[in-house]
Amino acid sequence: ELRDTLASNLEELQRLSAMVNDMLFLSQADRGAVARRGAPVSLASLAHQVVEFHEGSLEDAGLKLQVEGDATLPVDESLFKRAVSNLLGNATRFASPGSTVVIGIGPDTDLQVRVEVRNQGPAIAEQSLPRLFDRFFRGDESRCCDGQVHHGLGLAIVAAIARMHAGRTVAESAAGVTRVGFTLAAA
Repeated sequence: ELRDTLASNLEELQRLSAMVNDMLFLSQADRGAVARRGAPVSLASLAHQVVEFHEGSLEDAGLKLQVEGDATLPVDESLFKRAVSNLLGNATRFASPGSTVVIGIGPDTDLQVRVEVRNQGPAIAEQSLPRLFDRFFRGDESRCCDGQVHHGLGLAIVAAIARMHAGRTVAESAAGVTRVGFTLAAA
């Protein structure tokens, strides 16, 4: 019993620590932090690295995954992978079992590249779309069935990473397909 209590307390401390770190990151972004862009890199290659990390949860959810398109840009690789990981985690939780989740990479405008994660599943209510990237916002809990507690900062972090790369967020949900992502300035 003591072991279970200690394990539960440790788990809660880890969750709180992660939330504090996320809030500190968001605070830095709010103060105007800019991404440290490295040499130009294949965004599809970075996306594949993120996919490797999520293989187990995708398999557990009965999902397939594909990466479509590519662009070569100077980005902060760790921030880019964090944003894609957050998007992929959400898509995995909400996608219909047996469907394919797609990470799409391609031009958005002449000066922006779009990175989005598409999944089939329950639609996001239209009134929730404008608030999707707000801190602590969690849409309709009935859409999610994994029983885990999520603190509602993942998409706020995606928005911060987009801003740090002079980009913006994108979200659409209609006809059983949800697209959530961000853009990056080409340079």
